[in-house]
Amino acid sequence: MENQERDEMIDLHYRRNAKQLISFSARSCGGWHNAQDAVQTAYERAVRYWGSYREDSSFDTWIKPIVRNAIIDIMVDVRARGGTTAEVEHYPQPVWGDIATDAMERMRDKPDNVRNILKLHFIGNYNVLEVTEMVTESRRQVRNEVDAFKTEMSATLDT
Repeated sequence: MENQERDEMIDLHYRRNAKQLISFSARSCGGWHNAQDAVQTAYERAVRYWGSYREDSSFDTWIKPIVRNAIIDIMVDVRARGGTTAEVEHYPQPVWGDIATDAMERMRDKPDNVRNILKLHFIGNYNVLEVTEMVTESRRQVRNEVDAFKTEMSATLDT
């Protein structure tokens, strides 16, 4: 599929589904502005990651995890900065120490679902129950991932 066909397909899907996705996202994002940002970010990522789309699969199935990840990224930013998405853009990026840098690198190596749990809990400052409401994993699974990461990082500090 050429770029023009890709752009037309994404644009058509956006026009048909954006309101529904924004409505869905608003429940998770805590408001329409954050939801609109999440959906817009997701469609921008759809263009960027088009190479991972398989034409034999449903576009809806492919775009929904991208939307979910955009919601998580926005909520982590909002929670970490204590402001709205518009305010977040004006705050400087946090200065990470060696331990935090190591933790971020270790998170990057995790599967997407685990990385999202860890980002929400450790960076976004959400508790396990709040994280459970935003991801598809069970509360037990979320707790296990958080505890395993704490243990992994503790082992790093002991060396």
